[in-house]
Amino acid sequence: MSKTKNRLNVQFRMPLNYEELLKKEAAKQQISPNEMAKKIVMYQLLSDEDGVFRNVAKLKHILLPTYIVMFKSIFDIMASNPSMTFENATALANEHIFQKANERVQKILESQFGIEG
Repeated sequence: MSKTKNRLNVQFRMPLNYEELLKKEAAKQQISPNEMAKKIVMYQLLSDEDGVFRNVAKLKHILLPTYIVMFKSIFDIMASNPSMTFENATALANEHIFQKANERVQKILESQFGIEG
């Protein structure tokens, strides 16, 4: 299914003086007032420290490298043991890498920050 089928069409009215400011800023940047409004809204959503969009972006930046390292570890195990299945390589990596890393992180969180999990 195309992403454009369920897109939200946002429209709103602004006081005339704000509309004029928007038009002037859009003209300076050589874009349409609609694109300028979109740019302003996206900036605000992504710059708010407690905003959902910002937190999702942070989470993605944390999770992606984590999963890359995780699957790279499994791939390396399988590459050095061609007869090993993905499930067995995952179990081995879990036992010798991920579980120990998790324990180390937990110890750091407890000793440095007092966070128990």
